[in-house]
Parts: sequence; C-alpha cells; structure tokens
Amino acid sequence: MTKAADWHEVDRDHHSAFQRVFNAHPGVSDVAADCPVCSHATLHRFYLVEMERPKVILGETYKGPGRLWQWCSTCKSFGYYPDGWVPEWWTSPYEVDKESLRYDPGPIEEARSNAAGK
Repeated sequence: MTKAADWHEVDRDHHSAFQRVFNAHPGVSDVAADCPVCSHATLHRFYLVEMERPKVILGETYKGPGRLWQWCSTCKSFGYYPDGWVPEWWTSPYEVDKESLRYDPGPIEEARSNAAGK
C-alpha cells in the first residue's frame, strides 16, 4: 500500500501539460499516453459520484456531482478535483472502499493494481 507521503501534486511546471494529456483522452480510466512528468505510460483517472443527479451541462450529460483523481502510478504525481461533475460515460473499473479515499489516489491505485492482478 502506498502511503500518503509517497504521492505529490503535479508541480506548477507540469500542471498544464498534465491536464492537456487527460483532456485529450476522455472516456477512459487508463490513459494511453505518456506522463508529462516522468514519460511513463501509466496515467489513470477515477471518478466518485457523490449523488446521482443527472444533469446536462453545455450539451454533455453527467451522472451527478462528484470527485476526480488523475494520477501517474509510476512517479506518483496527481491532481485532485473535489468539486465537479461525473460524466455519464464513467463506470468504475474496480471497487474502491469509499471510506478509504483520501486526498491522494493511493487507495484507488491499490484497488487498480489489485484488480489488474499485480
């Protein structure tokens, strides 16, 4: 299990590039692109729906308000977005105990690794 101290927010120098990579690959939990921080193709995203409340915003359908984590499982860089909307396409690819969630994606990465059989 990764400790919270192992993780770090994407630094200012890489933040825009990090966001561009994720924005260029919508609709997937595992992003097929290199991390702008470490150059490894180990980028992931995970949404948590806080409340089912479907809504259309600017022509896009959302399940409801929720949170988003985006991270690199190699260099442990991440972005956390606690106030957003979960897109309609999102389906969790693995079970994550909601009570274990924290600011960093450590518990999510552990669930992802376990589901992948690593």
